[in-house]
Amino acid sequence: MFTKILKKDLKRKKAMNIILFLFIIIASMLIASSANLLYTTTTALESFKRLSNTSDNMIITISSPENDKQIREWSSKFSKIKSITSDDMILVSADNITVPSKSGKLEDGATLAIARIPKKK
Repeated sequence: MFTKILKKDLKRKKAMNIILFLFIIIASMLIASSANLLYTTTTALESFKRLSNTSDNMIITISSPENDKQIREWSSKFSKIKSITSDDMILVSADNITVPSKSGKLEDGATLAIARIPKKK
């Protein structure tokens, strides 16, 4: 009974069925493209880090032989840490940074860190 009703309905309202079919096709294409976009953006950061060979994290400490030894011991416990580099850094507080008057003022607590990029061995 329902199949007869459905067949008659499909024969009478062809334009509406074509519009509905096109709407379903476009909606499924949008869902597929948005799923692809979500996947691409979630994996982009890992891919960027792998291709650019940048460090994942930067830990700033006061340099001393004791601190360096503790950091190396701590990092040796984790297999995901591939390498550690140590280098000197210059920290400049916001009070010592002059900006043009049109740019406004730096917020309290802002700090500029200047460091060398370690050479690859």
